[in-house]
Amino acid sequence: MIEDSIVNASDVDVAAAATGQIKVVGVAATVAVSASSGGVSLGGAGAGVGIDNDLDNTVTARIDGSNVTSQSGVTVDATDASVITSTGVAASISVGVSSGSMAISVAVAVVAVDNSAGTTVRAAIEDGSVLDAGGNVAVSAENTTKISTVGVAASISVSASSGSVGISGAGSVVVTNSTMTNAVMAEVSGSNLSNVGNVMVL
Repeated sequence: MIEDSIVNASDVDVAAAATGQIKVVGVAATVAVSASSGGVSLGGAGAGVGIDNDLDNTVTARIDGSNVTSQSGVTVDATDASVITSTGVAASISVGVSSGSMAISVAVAVVAVDNSAGTTVRAAIEDGSVLDAGGNVAVSAENTTKISTVGVAASISVSASSGSVGISGAGSVVVTNSTMTNAVMAEVSGSNLSNVGNVMVL
């Protein structure tokens, strides 16, 4: 940032960039085995993974209230290329064995992943700045934030009974949510530009 300054240079380039990375891996696994020589065998297993990521960047490049003289142009550039990568894996195995009348086995696996990115990227020439550009003026803001999510849940349930009843149940649930609420702004406002070639505000 150039703020409340006087600058005289062969080339003026103001840049701000964010390249942060969030990488999260969550793994959960359970195994349950029950055996009974009596009447009833009960077995249950549950595994769960919860991941919550929040990315909140502010990236600003600007010339503010300054007198700037350049011999070969002025560039003001703000970029955000942050990355969120989330991987959640849950597995559960339940085995119930009975030599009696009943065997019951239940297994449940749950994965929940929530990612959010709310970044502000801004490039500006503003607040009464005076530029003698000596060439092209480029003001650009770009956001290429990426969110990658993988969720895997698996459950296995086995019941065996030498009696009349064998009951087994298995359930797997994967819930993923990704939200991006980014703001990207490039502007020239309240400023005086002279000795300019092309002006690009992107």
